[in-house]
Amino acid sequence: MDSHRPGRASSPEVGSPAAFEKLLLTVPEAASLLRLSTRSVWRLMADPEAGFPKRRRIGGRTLLVRDELLAFLDVEGQR
Repeated sequence: MDSHRPGRASSPEVGSPAAFEKLLLTVPEAASLLRLSTRSVWRLMADPEAGFPKRRRIGGRTLLVRDELLAFLDVEGQR
């Protein structure tokens, strides 16, 4: 008898294009999209003056809207 439980279905890999087809991204996926570290994304979310998109809490997970992240990236890229 096998004592291990079956693994969960895997989500798209963080750096894969399939991860960016989703509307809501996790913090590691957002960090990969913005080419930042995960810690930098958390720090941007904590800074009210950074202009970083508002985070959503769904099912105990912190999620960010992909289109808002891309708009933030566009604005920051123009500075």
